[in-house]
Amino acid sequence: MIYSKQGVPEEHKNSTYDSFDWTNKEQLREILLQFVSGEREKGLVLIGKPGVGKSHLMVGTYFELQEKGIFPGSGVVYFDYQNLLNYLRDGFQLKIRGDAAIESLCMVRYLIIDDIKPEPRGEFWKEILEQIFEYCYNNQTKILLSTNADDSDELISRWGLMDYHVSRLTHMADVIALQGEDYRAK
Repeated sequence: MIYSKQGVPEEHKNSTYDSFDWTNKEQLREILLQFVSGEREKGLVLIGKPGVGKSHLMVGTYFELQEKGIFPGSGVVYFDYQNLLNYLRDGFQLKIRGDAAIESLCMVRYLIIDDIKPEPRGEFWKEILEQIFEYCYNNQTKILLSTNADDSDELISRWGLMDYHVSRLTHMADVIALQGEDYRAK
């Protein structure tokens, strides 16, 4: 099958479930397959140190969803977080309302946002993330997110979420920590 690779970083154009090292991660594989098949009610937030395979799994899931007939644009949207922010900023410069742009992103069955990291320069990123949570919660969009964090507490503090958004996020997704060595450093 030929996959849409729109938005996928060049480094991960060939990242599939088959090319991932599942050693000691079989339970995670089952969870992701349930997510892709629609059997899983909640979405996922993958956390872990850099280089443990979060982005590989995010792209692999994007391709697996396409394999199941869930097509990019209407069924699934994939964004690297920095590219998402750039996309939204470009839209604002063209006078597209931010909430309308975010709503259209979240009007899909699956929303995948890879490598979410806070920007120390302002609150823009936080407002975007909160709006995404709000729209996905209201539209029952299944989310798959990833970020560098060691545990759930660090995730919440890094993203600076209020209790309200923490509650919505925990209702929508389970946090799963990936362990392992940085494959880039090998």
